Amino acid sequence: MAHAAIRRDLVENLVTGVTGIATEDHTYIRLCAQSVKALRDQGHARTNQFTVQARLEGLTEKFGVLNREDLAEALQSRLDELSSPELQSKWLPEIFALLLELSDRPAEKTSREPFKSIKGAASQRELSWQEILAADPLEDDGMWDDVERGYHSSGDEMSRDDLVSEKAPSTSATSNEDTDDPLLLVQPHLIHTDKSLLVPFRQRQGQGASVNSKTTTCDEYSVVREVLMMLRGLPTDQFHRNDVSGGIKVSRSIIFTGTSELVIRDLVAEAARIGTNLNHLRSFVRSEQPLAYMQSVQNLVSNHLSSFASHLDQTEASFVSNESSTIVSVLQVMTRVRKHAAPLLSLSTAIARVDNKSADPTDFGLLDSLYDLSCMKQATGDLAVYNLSVDVFLAGLRTYMLTVARWICTATINDKDRDMFFVVDADSTIDLGSLWHGKFSLRSDTNGSLAVPQFLTRFATNIFALGKSKYFLQQLSGSDERDHLDFRQLPGLMPNFDAIERKNNEPGWMPFSQILEESLDSWIRSLGTSYVSHVQSLLLNEQGLLMTLSALPTLFLAKNGSLFQALADGIIPLMATTPGDATNANSHLATMLARDVCSSSPSIEDRHLFVDVSEASQSRSSIIARLGNCRLFYKVPWPVQNVIRSKTPELHSQIFAFLLQAYHARSLLESTFLDLQRSSTEYPATLKLRQRLLWFAGLLHNHVTTTANQLHDQLRKDMATSESIDSMVDVWSKYTSQLQLALLLTPSLEPVRDAVINILELSELLSRARGPASIAGLLAQFERNLAFLMAGVRGVGRAGGQFWLEAFAERLDWQQID
Repeated sequence: MAHAAIRRDLVENLVTGVTGIATEDHTYIRLCAQSVKALRDQGHARTNQFTVQARLEGLTEKFGVLNREDLAEALQSRLDELSSPELQSKWLPEIFALLLELSDRPAEKTSREPFKSIKGAASQRELSWQEILAADPLEDDGMWDDVERGYHSSGDEMSRDDLVSEKAPSTSATSNEDTDDPLLLVQPHLIHTDKSLLVPFRQRQGQGASVNSKTTTCDEYSVVREVLMMLRGLPTDQFHRNDVSGGIKVSRSIIFTGTSELVIRDLVAEAARIGTNLNHLRSFVRSEQPLAYMQSVQNLVSNHLSSFASHLDQTEASFVSNESSTIVSVLQVMTRVRKHAAPLLSLSTAIARVDNKSADPTDFGLLDSLYDLSCMKQATGDLAVYNLSVDVFLAGLRTYMLTVARWICTATINDKDRDMFFVVDADSTIDLGSLWHGKFSLRSDTNGSLAVPQFLTRFATNIFALGKSKYFLQQLSGSDERDHLDFRQLPGLMPNFDAIERKNNEPGWMPFSQILEESLDSWIRSLGTSYVSHVQSLLLNEQGLLMTLSALPTLFLAKNGSLFQALADGIIPLMATTPGDATNANSHLATMLARDVCSSSPSIEDRHLFVDVSEASQSRSSIIARLGNCRLFYKVPWPVQNVIRSKTPELHSQIFAFLLQAYHARSLLESTFLDLQRSSTEYPATLKLRQRLLWFAGLLHNHVTTTANQLHDQLRKDMATSESIDSMVDVWSKYTSQLQLALLLTPSLEPVRDAVINILELSELLSRARGPASIAGLLAQFERNLAFLMAGVRGVGRAGGQFWLEAFAERLDWQQID
């Protein structure tokens, strides 16, 4: 038991010294158990002579690597001498094994001086030049004379090349000085190289290591060297690379000697898998990428590959350093390789998931994949991979955000980025009134989604609006800042991602996604606050939005009763003309009348007023029905058109026509009051119907004016507090939707609105009705339409939560005259 414990301690020290793995590592116990088992199981009783021979060859090779050629030659010469039949002995393997076990850093501690005095028995004495010249002196006559050309006839003409190639160099000092041919002067000094010696090297360099059909042995030193070369991407004998896919395979003709062959083969296979992933990264770095942000990612990946190669250089340098003793071990090398290659392997996997050769410039799969990798590795606590992925991700993001910064600050898109950026310049010749909504649009990808990286999706709308606001401001001010903006200043406007690194080092990590969102949000706000409020101020005060909002209730909503009455009294008589007669003239007269009436109002630009009664004049229906087709147009300035999305408020024109119909019905009833004859038999029924119609016309007029003016007051308040043009557009859209529903002007409420018009038309029919039966029929028609109107208004009010309609329905119910 004591022997087993001692052996166990020795094995643990051996594993720690060879592999460098700490005792708390999960692979430490497994390696110790395998080593003890290998020492316990002996397949042969004597020393393995082949293992000893391989170790001796490895030692000779190591001497050569360490620049100790003297020791390598001395060891090899003595091994060759011992291999002779005269000196063969069956105990030589045991002797060599013992000497190898007793050796202690022979490359550092061995000196060749003690062996110089030992001479081989078969060595021969070398001759000196003195002995050679004494036996055969170089003093014969004519020895140094030039050789004459005797093999050419006198009639032959020799070319210059023949002279150069066949001219023997002269020993005379003056022979070369007398000639003028430079080729003859240079010829004696030329050395012709044998280019055939480079053929094997070029074949090896171009095609990689050739597959050796013969089985060869490889010791651990060679394995380490080959692994390090393969991980650098260089061709080797043990590893074969697929030039198309970049995959690495281990040669099957290699037999590993030394330590357990299975362990080394597993380590070499693992190295091949690592090399395959590294080759994928190298292939990505060498690929041609047209987009700038992908080129930035390539550059940073290349830098990290260079850093990994530097770690390999340091590992290799530690083996040849004389400062400290180092055990060359494949397991130790792979332990270091795993540590430094792990982040690159995760990066290679993330990049391999994406089709980086896609022709679609709106495919941001690479940035999305790096973003997902960063979030996942932070959640799992893998700091090495997280730091690398964040570094590469931010490199691509910084370049992409240059396009975003250019758009926000200058409202322009670089020509190289037009197909990649999510903003599209839809129409360069669009009308100014549709500038905000029609000039630019958002790009969609092939799936119909917004063509933007996923982490920028929540900011895309804001970025889009900021660029449009900048362009809108340029049009309002009449200046183009792009003409004098130095685009070299854009990098200084980029978001500062140092906060991400700072927060990563703080205790209590925040999620990477949240840190990135906070950085982008603060950056976007800092760029937009410089001009967004200025655009709002210009639009409200200097571009006529507030003045337009003040003019609408006066002109369309009868806020000024006397002005509305003057307009109505001037327009309604034009509707009484014969249909088709002078329709254009009627429109012109109505326009001039409206401008004359509104000229006294300070909030109305009378030159922008137009009245169109042509369509109403061509109708052959009642005057009240014709008034429904009368349109009052008020052209607003182009900046205001971008808010209301129309050149004139169409809905307000319909409301004005609605009020004209109620006003005309009430005017007819009031003007015919004196014509009633108390003695007539239909007087009671006529009076009852007249009172009901007067009540309804007044109630309708009051509902329209009160509701519209209340909603308009809220509109002015919301417009004053809006933060952007988009919010102003939303406020106007909400206002028109509420107004249209409250005044029964939506297309879905056309039957209810027809009931209102039918009741108002009874005022015209009442003036022409004769006889009790006719009056009774009109009264029944009134009751029927009123009941339908009450039910419809009450149902719409309750379903839509419109308290204006509910109040209108209640008043229709309890104010009826019996």
